[in-house]
Amino acid sequence: RLMARAQRGDLTLHTSEAGKTLLLSLQPVAGEPQRASPRETPAGAAPLTGLPSWDVLVVDDDELNRFVTREMLPSPPLHIETAPDGRAACEAMLRGWPQALLLDMEMPGMDGLQTLRWVREQEREQQRPAADRCRVLMISGNDDEASRQRALEAGADGFLAKPIAQEALLAALRELAVGRAPAR
Repeated sequence: RLMARAQRGDLTLHTSEAGKTLLLSLQPVAGEPQRASPRETPAGAAPLTGLPSWDVLVVDDDELNRFVTREMLPSPPLHIETAPDGRAACEAMLRGWPQALLLDMEMPGMDGLQTLRWVREQEREQQRPAADRCRVLMISGNDDEASRQRALEAGADGFLAKPIAQEALLAALRELAVGRAPAR
């Protein structure tokens, strides 16, 4: 269902005495049938206006979530890298500091909050100017105020609850690009 929603569709299950029916509905593609490459923006996707040319690191312990999030992000203008956990994220960030970090809150080992604290500590130690500060969107399956507050207190610039619609994700990145905290 998450994959269907990421593609502006839905997946529903109907059960009756006759059996079970699984219905997948997807938006039609305008014009001739084309298969977009995995790195192109899908037909009908949110406009790219206002998106910066940023390096973005997507960190989630769930491979499907990493895939779906990566596919929702247009490249170009964004340059996407993924990491399966907090430790791998730290290693990736030491190789190249991204402008944005999409960080799952709950992961085994080094969770999102610990990773975020590490990011902010590195920025302090390296005395990074505000312009070089990594913008962090904490992403969580927990859609409650306490989780949001924990993320913001740890240094997140915004908080998004899963599942995330592409429009909401791109809007949050646009807000971060102009220096505003994304609307919840």
